[in-house]
Amino acid sequence: MSFLTGQCLCGDITYKIENPHKSPSSCHCTQCQSWGGQAWPSVSCDIDNFCLVQGEYTLTWFQSSKRARRGFCSSCGSTLFWQANHGENANTYMSISMGSLDTPHNMKIARHIYCADQGTYYDIKDGLPQFEKSSSS
Repeated sequence: MSFLTGQCLCGDITYKIENPHKSPSSCHCTQCQSWGGQAWPSVSCDIDNFCLVQGEYTLTWFQSSKRARRGFCSSCGSTLFWQANHGENANTYMSISMGSLDTPHNMKIARHIYCADQGTYYDIKDGLPQFEKSSSS
């Protein structure tokens, strides 16, 4: 069983994930760009494998669309989590910001999603698969 740990910038929120999915994504949707200022690289895990170690009072959830919410630290503003909470995959998995993971880890981006919304200020030239929407669409 493999696990990863991570935290927000100020350290108020810490978490642990077990058995992360093997295909991290970089999301280029307009919401992720607005939320984090750029594409949002994340790794996912089944919701039962996510553990909030500390920070239940500083973790704030924002309902960003009809289907998903985003979690951030109310102390430092770190963008940390994305979770589908309506629809087919509601509350089955959690996506975690790769920038918040403690090092070292061996996770690498495996694909780009929502490339139809990609910003005009950068190119994707890493040779990884690119999907117009989600890789499961």
